[in-house]
Amino acid sequence: MQKQKCERVDNVEERTLLVVTVLRGKGTKEDVCRLVELYYEKDREGNYHFLFDKDPRKEKEQI
Repeated sequence: MQKQKCERVDNVEERTLLVVTVLRGKGTKEDVCRLVELYYEKDREGNYHFLFDKDPRKEKEQI
């Protein structure tokens, strides 16, 4: 077996995450007001791209 020298490669990437909190719902019994978090990522050119949202109503439905 031949010995190979390993070279350390550091791949460091700076990422920016933007979290926007919005109020959703009509405030009625059927459509209760709730805070929803929207997550965006900023790319190298400075543009934001939507990743996902965190809605308490959707989380309750999944349980």
